[in-house]
Amino acid sequence: SGERSLEEIIVEGPSNIKIIPASSGINKMANLTPAEQNGLINAFSELGNAVDALIIDTGAGISDTVVNFCKASQDVIVVVHDEPASITDAYDGYIARKYSEVTKLGKFLDPLADKVLMSAAFISFVVMGLVPLWMVILVILRDFVVTGIRILMSTKDNIMVTSQSAKIKTGAQIGAVSFILVYIIIQRWKIFLGISEYVKIIENYNIIYLLMLIVTLFTVWTGVEYMIVNKDIIKQFVKKF
Repeated sequence: SGERSLEEIIVEGPSNIKIIPASSGINKMANLTPAEQNGLINAFSELGNAVDALIIDTGAGISDTVVNFCKASQDVIVVVHDEPASITDAYDGYIARKYSEVTKLGKFLDPLADKVLMSAAFISFVVMGLVPLWMVILVILRDFVVTGIRILMSTKDNIMVTSQSAKIKTGAQIGAVSFILVYIIIQRWKIFLGISEYVKIIENYNIIYLLMLIVTLFTVWTGVEYMIVNKDIIKQFVKKF
């Protein structure tokens, strides 16, 4: 609210660590205006001469506040943990089929949830400057267009053919996300892990860019292939309108 400056609320911790206390559950702090965000970032910048390193723990997700803090930082660290959305997704399909609980709503939400989860990861990499925006746009566009068509067809009980390459595409995307996440982790700890030379290879040869380029091209191709394989079903659906 501007009642106190950052210097006035800093708490001295052990080993000369200084802490700026925060709080949770305050909706206003999660929805700062652009002016408030800039003011807070500028206030942190004024502390630059007083500290060796400034670590900001942002909230989860990619809200405007989080994105702006990431842009203002020299380095961005992603903390990975056992995300419930990822864990439950691995079991819900199995349980639904085992107990015959497959529903039309489930068929609609399950593939959509998968695409949203994967898209969130790719968008985060764009914000961090690890992956080009145009690649992520193509990947997301392909996935949501194909998923939308599949959902639309299912409303008329039209079964779309899913090729083996589409399944490989999903595996390739998961592999790319996993590789980038591992890179982010080891890049921060490369000196202590004794693998700095391997990290340099990834950076010097643009391995992440090349990997993402391959995944993007393959993803787009599977989308084109999907349309070709199912063109007759799509034509019949269109004629009904």
